[in-house]
Amino acid sequence: MAFSDHLILDAVLALGGMSARVSEESDIIETRALECYGAAMHQLRIALAAFTPGDDSEAVRLFVATMLLCLHEVCYSFLIMGVMTVY
Repeated sequence: MAFSDHLILDAVLALGGMSARVSEESDIIETRALECYGAAMHQLRIALAAFTPGDDSEAVRLFVATMLLCLHEVCYSFLIMGVMTVY
């Protein structure tokens, strides 16, 4: 799904950047992960505004993107609090 959908791809890349930030503490990786997060949020907002009930495949797509971005938020919160130091 991520190969053919930029929203899902950006959400996956944003989440994937979490582990790189923990282990390498690279500003470049953090910047790119946050760019992907911002792009995914922007695309999600547009997709939600254009959503029409009854389109099951679009509903699944939006659900997957939302769950990935929620997981990113949880992981990022743990990083800020210092709870997660190593995966």
